Amino acid sequence: MDKEILFQVNALGKKYNGTTALENIDMEIYKGEIVGLIGENGAGKSTLLRIIAGVEQPTAGTMQMHQKPYACQNPIQANKMGIGMVFQEQSLIKNLTVSQNIFLGRESGYKKLGFMDWQAMNRDAQAALAAIGIERIAPEKKIMSLTYSERQMVEIAKVFNMVGGKLGGGAVILLDEPTSVLNDAEIQQLFTEVERMKSDGNAVIFVSH
Repeated sequence: MDKEILFQVNALGKKYNGTTALENIDMEIYKGEIVGLIGENGAGKSTLLRIIAGVEQPTAGTMQMHQKPYACQNPIQANKMGIGMVFQEQSLIKNLTVSQNIFLGRESGYKKLGFMDWQAMNRDAQAALAAIGIERIAPEKKIMSLTYSERQMVEIAKVFNMVGGKLGGGAVILLDEPTSVLNDAEIQQLFTEVERMKSDGNAVIFVSH
């Protein structure tokens, strides 16, 4: 039986003021697959991921998700459709707490009679961190107080919880150089979680140079 195509890119292109960053890119991503994109800096790997994640728009080509046309204007739309990205440059808001960052844009689920249930949010954030083997980061700590590698693990926990945790299969996780600031133990934790996501029927695109 043929594997199911989860995400597809056809003749995708991207130009910046006449400069070609991507040209005629074709790609098929299957459920339960890990795909590595390898290349030198400037090869267009991150640009491709940012287009898929809705951060940037292509200048040519089409995309499909679950064999239906896919086009997102921002990452929030992409998240709702099952695509999440861990950015190389990180996208966390430093003056917010770990739990506020993990559930940024999803706070409505914690509002009761006009008040925020911070205890419930912190509890769920702790569970999201624990799901990828992180026990030492307190959910009420502000991002600015964390090390760079700890911030990266929070970013990974956020994306895995937001996309994989919600869909339980059929999601696409985009990892842009996620191991560059992690130690050996953290890298192993990441790979363990990536393997679990794969086993659940999700796809992971992993970029490295």
